[in-house]
Amino acid sequence: MQVKLGTEFNPFIDIEKLKEYLLISMPKVEWWLLKYYNSYKRIRTAKAEELRFSKNPLNSLPLLSGVQNNNGKFISLYQALDALTELYKYETYFKEEINVFNKLKKDKLTIDSWIKRNEKLGSDTFVCFLVDYLDYDEDEKVKHLNIFIPHSNGKEINISIDRAYFQNTITFLETFNSYYWT
Repeated sequence: MQVKLGTEFNPFIDIEKLKEYLLISMPKVEWWLLKYYNSYKRIRTAKAEELRFSKNPLNSLPLLSGVQNNNGKFISLYQALDALTELYKYETYFKEEINVFNKLKKDKLTIDSWIKRNEKLGSDTFVCFLVDYLDYDEDEKVKHLNIFIPHSNGKEINISIDRAYFQNTITFLETFNSYYWT
């Protein structure tokens, strides 16, 4: 079932407009999520109802995974950007933790305590962040963050986020990884 949302609903045009800036800022991502929040909820509710009353719920699963139609593509895009904003909420915390680390980095015991305090974030929540989101140039330097949304028709949406918005996350993870995984 394709949910009809009217002519005002075109999140892909808005994303394409944002991509004209080459790198999208996190405030623009948050704006896009707010703009399409109600549409996201309507589509998710409609799909949940369809699954609930379907004789064969497996027929609707590709739609929820975002590979079949525009609703699915939209849901995948929305969820990917929403997940990124959830990670972005840690920027202030990581900035504080980098400052703490820089003050105590000469003392092995305090470094161990710092690692233990941040273990869940560094080894679980953000363990794949550097691999999943960062785009590197030829010199292995981070250029920016990338969000890839695959589609069944072979086309994908590729969104580049300005890495400056995640600088504390990147620095924190590089520091954490150099001590935790060695």
